[in-house]
Amino acid sequence: MFGAPDGRYLVLHNEKTGEDCIIDKVEARHRRLACGYMNFLKMKGYFLKHIILTQGYEQYKPKHINSFMSKMRRYYGKLHYLWTVELQMERLKETGEAVLHWHILLGFPSGTSIGADDIKRIQKYWKFGDMRNSVEIRPVKNASVNYLMKYISKALDCVVMTEYKIRRIGSSLIPGYLRQGWGKVVKAIQHFSSGGVSYSDMNMFYWQNGNAYLMEDCSVGGLTVWLKRWIYRKAKSDWFTVMSYDSLPF
Repeated sequence: MFGAPDGRYLVLHNEKTGEDCIIDKVEARHRRLACGYMNFLKMKGYFLKHIILTQGYEQYKPKHINSFMSKMRRYYGKLHYLWTVELQMERLKETGEAVLHWHILLGFPSGTSIGADDIKRIQKYWKFGDMRNSVEIRPVKNASVNYLMKYISKALDCVVMTEYKIRRIGSSLIPGYLRQGWGKVVKAIQHFSSGGVSYSDMNMFYWQNGNAYLMEDCSVGGLTVWLKRWIYRKAKSDWFTVMSYDSLPF
């Protein structure tokens, strides 16, 4: 069924190759989030641990993950993270209990040591499980956008009771300019560096799909209006939108 111009699915056409493709805007937005997180780790030299937190029984408390992360930051300092939540499907089938567990991709600064004492400490920080493997800590050897998307996709498919306002995906602050492919990030940094702007100052701009702009006020007929002034535009793509759908067009 054809939808409004801002429908979830976009049909794109490549004017050079003649190819068509369909883009899921929800998945694309979360892929940009995953890209931004991986680019941040690359720039800062952080290393990842995969922490899985499992509830002991069915409960919906939005602050559970906040409580755990607050204790982690209090002890380890500035951490960067991306987490997702999903249902334990096997347990749901066996017992009918909709018990949640969280996957946290946690970035530690280079040089941080995670030993046996740290594992015990992290296990104590999680107060909402039971004694049966409620906290699992795994190394991450080959982190990638696809690795993150595997867990993000599961979270998007997770059905939880909306009245409890359980967020399915969360992350630490990721600058807008990092939410694109690494090659485009490098080009953006080079562009601003040539004008004397360091990459740490690039956060003062608003970023939209890899393009940077400022909001400026001007007077029109005695009224103050806000206008976008584009500061940086990435290279033009050969793809353009043909139409938009609310649901898949097949």
